[in-house]
Amino acid sequence: MYSELEIVAVFTSLLIFFSGSGTAQFLENICGERRDGLSPYAVGPWTAILHHSGRIVCVGTLIHERFILTDVHCGGSNGAIRARLGEYGRIGSELAEDHAVAAFFRNANFNPETQANNVGLMKLLRTVIYKEHIIPVCILLDSRMQTFADKLDYFNGTTWKNSDISPMLSSKTVVRMPQACGNLDKGQFCAGHKDLDTCDEPSGAALTREIDYILPNRTVLFGIANSVKENCSNSRSYTDMVQLHQWISTVIYSSSTNDGMDEPHNTTHLPELFCGPKLKTTNFATNSKK
Repeated sequence: MYSELEIVAVFTSLLIFFSGSGTAQFLENICGERRDGLSPYAVGPWTAILHHSGRIVCVGTLIHERFILTDVHCGGSNGAIRARLGEYGRIGSELAEDHAVAAFFRNANFNPETQANNVGLMKLLRTVIYKEHIIPVCILLDSRMQTFADKLDYFNGTTWKNSDISPMLSSKTVVRMPQACGNLDKGQFCAGHKDLDTCDEPSGAALTREIDYILPNRTVLFGIANSVKENCSNSRSYTDMVQLHQWISTVIYSSSTNDGMDEPHNTTHLPELFCGPKLKTTNFATNSKK
């Protein structure tokens, strides 16, 4: 007998294949667009700050109206972790939003020793209403794009910007460094920069690249930062999101029911964000559902 998840996986693969007559697709049609006029160092409107009462524990990426993708270690238990969207890039009267997490799904093949398949999905309690400062990044759903992804030599990473006022995330270019991380498992790759301290790049942070695909200037998620276990360096391993697209789409399509409360979000009186002492060595227990 096949499990429900296996049946959904087959159905999802067929849906992706036939929906575009063999043409590659994105997980969401509205995705990867940045508003004009922002600093080139600004993080994208898909950036999610994962916090516990304002103490930042990880960073995630909005990929769907109900899902945020992040590091396995970033899954909070008992609803303690909240996801803040729209913290960066908002202008005028635009507000950030805090979203409660309804469930956390970790990849069943995650290897804690090598961090292979280090990816988790947070299902939000409420549907996200897309705005200019809150939209998802693009997720490729065609395995044939793997060859293209493997040839990319640089990406936009995420790092903390020094500030005496409040913690700020900033985008920084990182390059592929195939030999710098030692032996890696399939589904991982190494990247970094000579001027980048990996401990300043939060776990679960997005590694993106803007490409012309289906439509011009779409930002695609190619990797997420794994946790730093040892001493900081100028390179680190990333989980390859193109290789894991089927797991991502299977989890979303099998659990993306409209069971949330589509009420106005609480966008006022949000707790002030601050960097807690465990930011760089997050070790939250995961409330896993498979």
